Amino acid sequence: VNGKPVTDSQSYTVATYSYAASGGDGYHVFEKGTLESQGDSVTQVLIDQFKAKKDVIVPALGRQVDVSVKE
Repeated sequence: VNGKPVTDSQSYTVATYSYAASGGDGYHVFEKGTLESQGDSVTQVLIDQFKAKKDVIVPALGRQVDVSVKE
C-alpha cells in the first residue's frame, strides 16, 4: 500500500463487492471486517449510468471478439 508491504498488524479500508466482502471467492479475510457503508448494487449503478449516457464508448482492448462477423 503506497509502496509499502501489507502487514497483518495494520488495519486497511477496502472497497469491494458484496460477494467478496462476505467471503466469496476465498476472500475469508473480509469476513473479519466491519461494513462501513453499502450503496447501490454494481448492476444498478451500471443501469443508471447507461440510462443517463445514451452512447457508451467501449475502448478496444483486444479482449472482445465479434462473433457476428463471418470470416
